[in-house]
Amino acid sequence: LLTGYSRERRLPSGLGFLSAMLKQRGHSVELADRLVDADAWPRDIHAFDFVGVHTTTPCYRDGLNVLERLKAEGYRGRIAFGGPHTALYPDTVPPQVDYLVQGEAEYLICDLVEGAYPANSLIVTPRIRDLDALPQVDYSLFMDRPRSYELVVPFFEGRRVFNMTTSRSCPWQCTFCSTKAIWGRLWTRHGPERIIDDIRYLQNSYQIDGIYFREDLFTADKKRVHEFCE
Repeated sequence: LLTGYSRERRLPSGLGFLSAMLKQRGHSVELADRLVDADAWPRDIHAFDFVGVHTTTPCYRDGLNVLERLKAEGYRGRIAFGGPHTALYPDTVPPQVDYLVQGEAEYLICDLVEGAYPANSLIVTPRIRDLDALPQVDYSLFMDRPRSYELVVPFFEGRRVFNMTTSRSCPWQCTFCSTKAIWGRLWTRHGPERIIDDIRYLQNSYQIDGIYFREDLFTADKKRVHEFCE
């Protein structure tokens, strides 16, 4: 479940990585993206034995709404909270939540869903240094039904522009930015070859018109940018 009440309605690529990891292990995954459709909810919440809620501070009120609805519907499965708000303010999460996850969850998510961790756990994951080792984002998670995603960008006529996140965090320490508090200063990235492979996949599978690189600092490594452009 992706919590709502924000203006940016782009593809949540981070959840696409988690879905890809889960599907590799044979799990079924459904996305309720309340950021783009405020009333989104799984077709049958009781068909799922695990609910993960992605939280940001601007959308946290809706995360609490999700918990209230799960309680009202008598949901008895396990619940996890992750995302930036959980990383920064874990003490605000109600005890109804079984797991708090701080950090990147790709190499944790399958074990978490399969019950490898005791309830009432706060789990802090190490940073993933080799992003190229991760599977491709599961774009079918977003495109399996009509959703109100923004697929346009300013100053470009294309009507089918997918966002990609090819790096994580930022090596700098600007005082106005919360990135270092969430990620730390370790900047990691996909290599140019991986980026090109992903773009070709999107061209072939979804006939995209362009790519919007939406990340903290695409240009942190100038050599990577030059190699990608070549």
